[in-house]
Amino acid sequence: VGPNGSHQTIQGALSSLVNDWVNDVRIEAGTYQENVVIELPSVSLSSGDVVISGGWNATFTAQTADPSLTVIDGDSAGSCLRVAPTASDIIEIFISNLTLTDGQAEAGGGLYFNTTGDVRLELTDVAVTNNRADATATPSAGGGLYASISGSGNRLAVYDSSFDGNVAGPLAGAIQARGGGAFVDITGVSPADFQGVTFTGNVVDAGGSQQGAGLMVIAEPGSVVWVYDCVFVANQAQATTGGPSVSGVGVFVYGADTAWVRVRRLTLLDNISLTGFGEQFVYWGNGTSSFRAGDILAAGGDYGVRLDGHQNAEVSMTNLTVTDHTATGLFVWQFDPTSAMSLHNSLL
Repeated sequence: VGPNGSHQTIQGALSSLVNDWVNDVRIEAGTYQENVVIELPSVSLSSGDVVISGGWNATFTAQTADPSLTVIDGDSAGSCLRVAPTASDIIEIFISNLTLTDGQAEAGGGLYFNTTGDVRLELTDVAVTNNRADATATPSAGGGLYASISGSGNRLAVYDSSFDGNVAGPLAGAIQARGGGAFVDITGVSPADFQGVTFTGNVVDAGGSQQGAGLMVIAEPGSVVWVYDCVFVANQAQATTGGPSVSGVGVFVYGADTAWVRVRRLTLLDNISLTGFGEQFVYWGNGTSSFRAGDILAAGGDYGVRLDGHQNAEVSMTNLTVTDHTATGLFVWQFDPTSAMSLHNSLL
């Protein structure tokens, strides 16, 4: 794809994909003002692999590993990339070495991913910057990334990528704002996996509740979530109203009955709410959900870490360091006697 390619646009290349093949879409370095769609009727692929990568030279023989060289600019006209295959599709999609910027949609300004089929989406070395989710009648969710996946064959994986300066919340305000950087709602045994990802300067802004300016994950019954080796810095809940309805400015994770959540080696620095009430990290567990976390640093900002447990939830944290907060460092709230909590080898 590119001035020297067989297709001038990314959408043009995707529209010619072949079923049951490994489709290799190489994008020449440059800026592409497009709102790319992998969805019927724009793309008829129902099986096979799609490898989309940027940073290629004019002859497509050498690649430079720098996502800033290849940009999909959504021009505030929709999501930069929309992936919404049908329920019968069996597809693996690998996206790497790209920047998604200036997208604007009701959900997932940078990237929108919604499927009940058998679809695996993997992002590696992708920069998602300055996008907006702007729904007004429903919660604005996923300024950078919105993912809603269910079923047994789906998977979302994000590796060595960044979410910077994305906003959930329209200019006119919203009922709720969730996941300024990324919002993930996952159901069934489909896993979601974030590793080596940075979230910086993302925003939730709403007249009502605001959750997860960096990352918000809803782990529905039976789902599996990993968040490893991630960094959250200077994400904000910007609305000056809302009070205690601001939750988990850096990270907010909800674990429903039988959800399985594992968190390791997180750094959370100066994620704040303009109301003065907002935690760096929140886990809310319900039913027989299982949450285990280790090697977490939460520093600066208002509150540190909040843990909630209801109806037999299991919550365990090891090597937690909470420091330099203007309010409470560790906040255990509404933890009922049927749930179990443990904290080991930690510094508060």
